[in-house]
Amino acid sequence: MWPSTRTVPEVGCTSPMIMPMVVVLPAPLPPSSAVTLLRATLKELKRQGKTLVYTTHYMEEAERLCDRIIIIDHGKVIANDTLAAVRRLVPSVNVIEIGVENPGRDGWLSGLRVLEGVSAAEWDGSTLRVTVRDLLESSPRVLVWLRERDYACTYLTSQRADLETVFLTLTGRSVRNA
Repeated sequence: MWPSTRTVPEVGCTSPMIMPMVVVLPAPLPPSSAVTLLRATLKELKRQGKTLVYTTHYMEEAERLCDRIIIIDHGKVIANDTLAAVRRLVPSVNVIEIGVENPGRDGWLSGLRVLEGVSAAEWDGSTLRVTVRDLLESSPRVLVWLRERDYACTYLTSQRADLETVFLTLTGRSVRNA
């Protein structure tokens, strides 16, 4: 006879739960409130020693979330280390960002890219990003090059290499052009 508070017996069932050693995540992570829960879950899995594999073209997110960075170029691993160590693969890389009001026509960056000390030059429609090894030595060259060609510059900033810049320097092309 079952107690009067229950009409059916409790049925218990157990089965082994598989706890993966590796979790593969999609990119990018969803931009919603679910992300907070997902990040908390990932943090707990990481605390438990699980390996989280996150494949992405979103370099800012990889910088923020990953302990180790692996850069693969045409199927070949060209970097596999911590973010700090991957940054050191491209020593002293700096990015000069210049607002240019009157950009040139097709191919206008090719002359800039061959300047001594310039590793790369990219144009996004409003900002010129020039990657240089030595900020003090190369910045004047870049600015003189622009002035001699009558480009109107509205601002100038510099920053240390982010993961996107490291990728560009190591592979020779932007993630979008890969």
